[in-house]
Amino acid sequence: MKINPTDQCLSLILHTLDVTVLPEVTSASARRTIELISATLGELLKRQQEPARNFIAQCIKDGLELEVDFHRVLNYPVTTAQSGLTDNAPFEALANQYDLLTERLNKLCVQASASTSKNSSYTGLLRRAAEWEMGYLTGQAKLTARPFGDESSETESPTPLPPLRDFLEEFLTERHGPLEVTDFSEIPGGFGKETYFCTVKHATGSIEELVVRKSQPVPMVLHGGFLLEREFHLLRALSQTDYPVPRPIDLALDLPGVESTFFTMTRIPGKVLGSFLDGENQKLPEPLFRQLAELLAKLHAIPLETFADYFAMHNESAALNETIEARHRRNLKGWREYMERVEHLPSPYITWLFHWLENHIPADSRLSVLTHGDFSVHNILAENGQVTGVLDWECADFGAPEQDLAYIRPHVSKHMDWEIFAAHYCASGGQEVDERNMRFCLAYGVLRTFIGGTRGSWNLQKGFNRDIRYVMMELGFAPAFMKIGLDYTAAGASQSIRVSEIPPEDVVPAEYGASMIGKVEETDNLARDKVVCSEEDSGGNASAKVTREEAKPS
Repeated sequence: MKINPTDQCLSLILHTLDVTVLPEVTSASARRTIELISATLGELLKRQQEPARNFIAQCIKDGLELEVDFHRVLNYPVTTAQSGLTDNAPFEALANQYDLLTERLNKLCVQASASTSKNSSYTGLLRRAAEWEMGYLTGQAKLTARPFGDESSETESPTPLPPLRDFLEEFLTERHGPLEVTDFSEIPGGFGKETYFCTVKHATGSIEELVVRKSQPVPMVLHGGFLLEREFHLLRALSQTDYPVPRPIDLALDLPGVESTFFTMTRIPGKVLGSFLDGENQKLPEPLFRQLAELLAKLHAIPLETFADYFAMHNESAALNETIEARHRRNLKGWREYMERVEHLPSPYITWLFHWLENHIPADSRLSVLTHGDFSVHNILAENGQVTGVLDWECADFGAPEQDLAYIRPHVSKHMDWEIFAAHYCASGGQEVDERNMRFCLAYGVLRTFIGGTRGSWNLQKGFNRDIRYVMMELGFAPAFMKIGLDYTAAGASQSIRVSEIPPEDVVPAEYGASMIGKVEETDNLARDKVVCSEEDSGGNASAKVTREEAKPS
């Protein structure tokens, strides 16, 4: 009996999902899961075919040549670059060779980055290694699979109820008296935490709508504000202000009987404005973005004293008087120590970002402010044209206001003029926007996100996480973020970065959704833009004055 070719079996599954299963599914969460399954199977199908094998073989060849160049610059023994694999080697063998090569290159990157020598060749090689790592991901995304015939088969797997449901009613009853959990459902989306809607009926007959925020059994990030208990404590401090955030209620920290920590909070009315990758293409009115500018200004104006108890609880009382520059240095040091303490996938790209960031920390004597860290349409609730709440504070930290502004700028630029948004932010009480900080802040945001993503991929590869969505780290998120990071670290200190509106395929292939960011252009002048705040006119329109400052190359 002839064994069915793997690529044919994959084609059958893809065809069945598309033609038979997907049209019958009405749940948005289930449909999204099927689309992710199809994307993953399509990638596996590509790997069975010659173009993918040839491409990864070429990447290995390029990487081996890069390894030789590292050895020359580091004065290590140089050997002939060769993979030792035949032309017809299966993809799995090539992938194993690629993985081993990545580990060796990452070690060389770490050694070059740690060198005290000022040899400019080190920086060039570090960047080449980062570009080499991105090259495979962006290149393989452009390859297309050759499907087989039109046969079909049916595949479907039910999703089990989360273990938390069985525990929650008892937990809430112990704290609030007799009650019944009448509804409990997971909210689709979100990679860092699990989130659920919960309806509670009390003995008095009153109904309470809650949101349950839960850490994953094997979290993506175990550092700083990404820890669930720190998010709870920060929300507790924020909820003492009039900022539109959920009010946290109960924290269940490492309790027996449930797989991981969770907390409950109030449910805010409204719907999320858009998804992360598709937010740029969704039609959103300019007044909503003006509201976002106002919310950012309000966030960045909250006095640090508001968080005194939070700082004291987490041994960070010094943060009350910490400059932004000092905070940047401490944050980078903390992330480096975290990477040394917790295993991640080896990545020359992460090594490059650390190297670049540590050598481009902007001088900034302002006191740090609270930043959301993931402030964009996918974390904003709105109802009847009015923003009702800001969600998901796991990425929050204290630092420069430009961290939030740089992050949201690509989305804003798709819907309105950035300078108008920035001026409205200033007129609403926000700080002066200094373009010299934007590049560093966006690169820092990419670093944090990419560290979390590589840990998520590590969890998946080790079998600790079987959520198929994490395959998209390789297929969609990684090349998008890597391009952002490389673009924003390419120009150097003497050039301004502009976001231009171009088709999203330039960053993330269309099949993976729209891009987070448009193409980055570099200007050739040695000047920097600084948006200086001005008052709004009688019609409520903020105007921006752009000043030019001569930049000194570092």
